[in-house]
Amino acid sequence: MNICVLDIGTTSTRGIVYDEKMVMIGSHQVRTGPVYLDSVRVEQNPDIWEKAINEIFAVLRQNKVTYSAIVVTAQRSSVIPVDREGKALADAVMWQDKRTEAYCRSLDQYEDVVYARTGLRIRPIYAAPKMAWFMDNRKSIHKRVWKYMVIPDYIIYLLTGEAVTDHTYGNRTLLMDMEKGRWDEELLDIFHLDERYLCRLIEPGSLCGFTREGIPVYSAGGDQQCAALGLGVMKSGDAEITHGTGSFLMAGTDSPVYDSSRKISCNVSAVPGKYLLEASVMTTGILYDWFRENFYEGMPDYERINSDVIQSQPGAGGVIMLPHFQGSGSPDWNVDAKGIFFNLSLKTKRRDMARAVLEGIAVEVDRSIHRVEDLAGDIKYITVSGGLSALKEFNQLQADIYNKEIVSYGDSQATAAGAWISCSVSAGLYKSFEEAADIAAGSRQKNSFLPCRENRECYEAVKRRSNSLYSALKDHGIYSEFKEEENINGNQGRER
Repeated sequence: MNICVLDIGTTSTRGIVYDEKMVMIGSHQVRTGPVYLDSVRVEQNPDIWEKAINEIFAVLRQNKVTYSAIVVTAQRSSVIPVDREGKALADAVMWQDKRTEAYCRSLDQYEDVVYARTGLRIRPIYAAPKMAWFMDNRKSIHKRVWKYMVIPDYIIYLLTGEAVTDHTYGNRTLLMDMEKGRWDEELLDIFHLDERYLCRLIEPGSLCGFTREGIPVYSAGGDQQCAALGLGVMKSGDAEITHGTGSFLMAGTDSPVYDSSRKISCNVSAVPGKYLLEASVMTTGILYDWFRENFYEGMPDYERINSDVIQSQPGAGGVIMLPHFQGSGSPDWNVDAKGIFFNLSLKTKRRDMARAVLEGIAVEVDRSIHRVEDLAGDIKYITVSGGLSALKEFNQLQADIYNKEIVSYGDSQATAAGAWISCSVSAGLYKSFEEAADIAAGSRQKNSFLPCRENRECYEAVKRRSNSLYSALKDHGIYSEFKEEENINGNQGRER
């Protein structure tokens, strides 16, 4: 049985066909990046995803690659207003978009009840504030809305005609009771939204419907939940980090775990009945890309920048980088935070700045690892995936900074692997997630990185200085001074 995985990420859309042993027999990838209109607004034309999916299917047909099931996984909190004919009424407001910042702050009084029901804070990253933005600021669009869909809902609707969303996406709207798995009336009232605008909730792994050709379509769950499943995170003590556009730390739990400080999120797992603690860093892989594009002009591949990272010594020549280029995520959730290179001098080399980018990313993730362990117990090792994990030097510095064993697989397709595991169980190919996960793990090469004692003192100093720098800027109101004063309610969100 061949399964076609559709993986809709932030910067690209992939179609990968695996056989029953999770051996890849065909694939195609289309670049589908969003538009950063300014430092606040991020949008994307929904037609891009439809064209990408059609191109993927066409290439697979041309290459005579066949499959008997389709499974969808995608980024989780970008919102598309859709009319009764299934047409997008405006460009998608993307998950990184921050235009609802002031609106979210106006709901601070509801933080406790929202976190208690959803395991999440009221933040611009989630879907409900974006839906409310359309309702308040694009009234002509809102009047025509049939459903507010996140990207996987939209793709599944295009494929099957069914308006469904699984719990992993529903939870990140801030409108679903995580433990009950249903839309919550009180949460809907907080955001002044009506349930009729929402898709029908289903469990992750559910059959959604069929294509015109009769091929079954399944929803595996959100990209980060699938990445966790693909890397074997199914129970308490398991943990992984996916380094994509942003970086996401996922730790398995057998029941919901709530953080009294609300610094760490709790999410529904791609495995029904299980949960995940989640911490996020907003800009990581995209930050490395930004640095390469701006400091390595004319060098389109990663060979030179990766070589520079290796040539620079641990500690990056004293350069400190704070990766808050789109605000900070866990554990501070500070949308005002800005990206910084600090301690530059005339002896600073480009290679030191390149290494500082990766060290800064790992230091930021490390802050959340400690909080997750406080909540869920010790983590013995961490499995990593995503584009940055292909760089061995990055995996080694992660081991050094986290002081934990890092396990990396030879490919970076953990999300697709998790979607394949989900579908193979739902379609009856395997009896359990554990059995399917063993098959998936056996199809990939495994590498291990252990902490280097010689680097411990250096990286403890890097962590201490990074935290001191961030605290000084925050506590002295420096970030607030640089906050852009934009009218974000009058002219954003393009109608179609």
